Amino acid sequence: MVNHLLDWTRFQTGTMRFEPQRIEIRDVIQNCISVLTGAAMRKNIEIKVDGGKGIFVNVDEKLISQAVTNLLSNAVKFTPSGKNIKVIISNYKNDMVEVTVKDEGLGISESNQSKLFKVETKFSQTGTAGEKGTGLGFNPS
Repeated sequence: MVNHLLDWTRFQTGTMRFEPQRIEIRDVIQNCISVLTGAAMRKNIEIKVDGGKGIFVNVDEKLISQAVTNLLSNAVKFTPSGKNIKVIISNYKNDMVEVTVKDEGLGISESNQSKLFKVETKFSQTGTAGEKGTGLGFNPS
């Protein structure tokens, strides 16, 4: 958690280095899922990946991993026990890749959606099994 907070701070201050490399996106997503396997298993949640074999992207692996892990962590946190999460990887237009995370979770109320993506606003909700959040993102517990 501390490392993610430090990275977030570096990113916000512009001191984080961007080091893109060519990687298969499905491999990155599978690694992110493996980090969250314990939390998903405790809630009897299955995470499935559809597509992405042979799709390569030029990205900073560390940054994309943090973003995907954050999305998946939130999906696990807010998905009720026994439900599913699906990650869909597909080509988008000519030179882009789309990664979609679909879950059966609670969602965010319209009144709270305006609080998202604002550095000055901390927004946190309790997960379906009482998981606590920081309002900053990644929380694997």
